[in-house]
Amino acid sequence: MNQNSSFKSKSEKYNIAWFKLAEFVSRGEKERALGIYRLLTLSINDPALVLQLEGDILLAFNDTNAILQYEKAAKLYQQNGRIIEAISIYEHLISLNPQSSEFYNKLLQLYKILNFQDKVIFTTKRILLALLNENDIENSLIHLEELEKLTNENDLIEYYQETVFVLIKNKTAKEIIFGYTKKIVDKHFNDNDPNLQIFISKIEILEPNLYADIIAYLELPKEKNENKNKN
Repeated sequence: MNQNSSFKSKSEKYNIAWFKLAEFVSRGEKERALGIYRLLTLSINDPALVLQLEGDILLAFNDTNAILQYEKAAKLYQQNGRIIEAISIYEHLISLNPQSSEFYNKLLQLYKILNFQDKVIFTTKRILLALLNENDIENSLIHLEELEKLTNENDLIEYYQETVFVLIKNKTAKEIIFGYTKKIVDKHFNDNDPNLQIFISKIEILEPNLYADIIAYLELPKEKNENKNKN
């Protein structure tokens, strides 16, 4: 047999092996799929890719160990300076677990390395919402402060409101809640804005004392104007 025939034979066997792997996965034969996968990996000189492929196979069988393999692959990609590949894995992990502040944080650091500013802002917002969902007040406020540095406050009304409602839920000190409430009122609303009335109505239901403070705060400018007119 000549060299070309030998190479062709090996290539054909390799292609058949991948075809069989796909077949075993489609038939739900996990052990057979993993067995042939391990044989195939002997010819793949890329440890991170090997881990990623194993994650793909395990995921096809709804095996939670897939997450661990994906994380190992992403870490190895990052160590080798292959940031785009690491990003793609964390984006995939987030698609599997959209509420994971841990994966968002790792993705955020990678976006910062590549100076993807729009993605840094978007991901910081997602982290903030995830942290609020976890009732992690301390880290939520840290990320909200970071957002204020990254983008115009006019883009942050949704995040201020979510923060206020979670702070109320967790019985955070009233002065802290009121500080963020004033930002919402000052930056985003005018007296005739129906959204202001909706926001205040929600506050009235959740925290009547805070509602009274907001009303008093909103009346201050009117009182000052009235006093000026009298003088």
